[in-house]
Amino acid sequence: EDEFEGCAATCLSTCGEVAAQRAEQEARLVTVTGERAAADVDRLLHSTLHKAYSPGGIPAMILAGVTDELNEAINLSLARLSGGELSVLLRTSRETGTGTTENKVSVLVETPTGTSEYELLSGGQKFRVDIAHTTRFLELRKMVKQLFLVEMLHLNCNK
Repeated sequence: EDEFEGCAATCLSTCGEVAAQRAEQEARLVTVTGERAAADVDRLLHSTLHKAYSPGGIPAMILAGVTDELNEAINLSLARLSGGELSVLLRTSRETGTGTTENKVSVLVETPTGTSEYELLSGGQKFRVDIAHTTRFLELRKMVKQLFLVEMLHLNCNK
């Protein structure tokens, strides 16, 4: 009987330890499951932000919104530089062979011999296109700085 009681006590002790370990593991499982759910939310947020700020996201939307104005401004400069022989068309997206749209800035130039991609222009033609682009982008940059300064002054005056 002593042996039996010793065995029963050992068994009960072991069962208690196993139950305690199981409770710890279940608590840990709840914690890890919560951490994983939080990590999944973080991953989704990161993925969304990555897409938004990638070249095909917000920057492409902004550029697409000002492309027509940039084309006009660049073509004004280019008409003066080339005697009216060159004009530019900036495109912010193009259709791929598989039917999907690729967000990529393309510069097409109308020359006296037809439309060419920028890369296929002669050295002199590239130089004139580059000067026209640079001039207009610098003017645009100057306008953005001025708008920023005006906004900052406006915010400081309203404090």
